[in-house]
Amino acid sequence: MAKILIDNPVLARSQQRVALMTVTVPMLGAAAALYWALTRGISVTTVAVCVPLYLLTTAGLTVGFHRLFTHKSFKPNVPVKAVLAILGMMAAQGPLLFWVASHRRHHAFSDTRDDCHSPCTHGAGLSGTIRGLWHAHFWAYLSWDFTREQSISLA
Repeated sequence: MAKILIDNPVLARSQQRVALMTVTVPMLGAAAALYWALTRGISVTTVAVCVPLYLLTTAGLTVGFHRLFTHKSFKPNVPVKAVLAILGMMAAQGPLLFWVASHRRHHAFSDTRDDCHSPCTHGAGLSGTIRGLWHAHFWAYLSWDFTREQSISLA
């Protein structure tokens, strides 16, 4: 595996800004949607639009980002790649390269200190579990960056 070392504080800050947006915008959107649903109700049209979009973006993540781009499990034609990339990005989990690189790192260092989003390295008991879940689903995206030395293939 190739070692990658990028020493660029501007890039690191930029990555943290993207990560912050990736984490906070969907949470704010979900909170706003919940408030809207509780105060105004949900129409059949809303369900008819949201359920298929949820299924499509989930396919973009699981089939596209995870199976295709992270693990290279299959070789589709260019239009299928493009559609899966777009659907995955619509899930608001960050840019494709960021997602793929962090997920490859996760697989390379699963449940160790170097795992960029392991919930299992923050102590035992309920408080360790809560800290681990907080790290895995929020803080990891803000604290880990690609400017540190990496020993993982991004190709």
